[in-house]
Amino acid sequence: MSKLFLDELPDEMRPMVKSNNSQQLIFENPTKEVKEKQENPGLRSKMRMITAKGSGAGRSNTIHYLHVSELAFMPSPKETMLGLLQSVPYSKNSIIIVESTANGIGDYFYELYTNAKKGLNDFIPLFFAWFEHKDYQMELDEGEVLKLTDEEIELQKAYNLSPEQLKWRRWCIKNNCNGDEEKFKQEYPSNDNEAFLSSGRPVFNHNKCEYYKNNKCKNPLKKGNIIEVNKRVQFNSSKKGYLSIWEFPIDGQEYIISVDTAEGLKHGDYSCADVLNRKNKEQVAQFHGHIDPDLFAKEIEMLARFYNRALVVPELNNTSGGSFLSSLKPIYKNIYKRKENVDSVSNKTIQEYGWRTMQNNRKLIIDNLIRMFRDDLIKINCKETIEEFITFVYDDKGKPQAQSLKHDDRVLSLAICAYVDSQKYYNPDEANEIDDYEEYRPVNSRTGY
Repeated sequence: MSKLFLDELPDEMRPMVKSNNSQQLIFENPTKEVKEKQENPGLRSKMRMITAKGSGAGRSNTIHYLHVSELAFMPSPKETMLGLLQSVPYSKNSIIIVESTANGIGDYFYELYTNAKKGLNDFIPLFFAWFEHKDYQMELDEGEVLKLTDEEIELQKAYNLSPEQLKWRRWCIKNNCNGDEEKFKQEYPSNDNEAFLSSGRPVFNHNKCEYYKNNKCKNPLKKGNIIEVNKRVQFNSSKKGYLSIWEFPIDGQEYIISVDTAEGLKHGDYSCADVLNRKNKEQVAQFHGHIDPDLFAKEIEMLARFYNRALVVPELNNTSGGSFLSSLKPIYKNIYKRKENVDSVSNKTIQEYGWRTMQNNRKLIIDNLIRMFRDDLIKINCKETIEEFITFVYDDKGKPQAQSLKHDDRVLSLAICAYVDSQKYYNPDEANEIDDYEEYRPVNSRTGY
């Protein structure tokens, strides 16, 4: 494109070129005569073209005019931009232009653009809608009158669209998008919010997520921690507490707690536990923070006692999960047990403590949560959980997981919780236990005080 632009310039504007290849254009007098070069050196500048996969893009260079194309689809956008931005001096004679098709919510380009809208960086945010392109319209036949749908009427009012533009939109949806209006929104968005919501490969419906986050999620009643006083558990309010509560335990109500223990990586997920009311499927509490597995086990033991000796479902997919379970088993009995095949010939099975996410059941728990969220069969109060829904996407191999630099601990914790609950699971050992738990009950199960 750069070479074509150079070739098409008027003769009086076209600069002298010393080198012209696929990687760079050097604008300089090509002569080998020293005197002539001193008298007429040319622009003495160059234009370089580098792919995002090139090593050290922008390093060891001084760039005055930087154009970054399709940032959202680069393999390592954050690292690439870090090197490029250091190469551009802060001066009146420099400019940085970043353009890209949106590729979902939560990636580096999304953060860069939204921060520009919020005034958190010096970039000027610009969005170009499909109807701003003059070619995206079709002439009406003689006497043709479009009978507009409700959505088309809304679009016409919102963006002052002409019948010719709406006719092109219909044609494009039918022929270029296989009749799918959502695909049209992805490829031809009308506003920046629609561009990010409709692009990428989201697992959960983004439009519903945005509506849910703004209209159904609510702030917790209390934040704090569960503490033990004279063998009884009670809630201790603290703004810095790891525990958020939307509903205190109700006498006689059954609860289930899923536990996702973090691996302790520097930039890894948090340890997370969700408490679900087994009657109305409402998320009533959530523990979220960085904590050692043995200390986390004690916190969950107190939380489970607080919520009427809730069933605890620990995930065991890493060594931290195993450490958590080892610390929990001696102090708490109502723990989920899974069936494990021992002998394929005899089909003899045994039960093992905890949930183990495998390739064959990961899809089950996520599909179940998708269905429950879509059909309003679960009530999610935590806004941060819905924000993780938004950045939970299918990768190139079709595996659902968090976008790069995002977390999915809340998603997986709730998915496990909802799935085990849907199986109507109860711990038979706990049901038959005769131990006297009366002294371990909360001070007041409704208020926590």
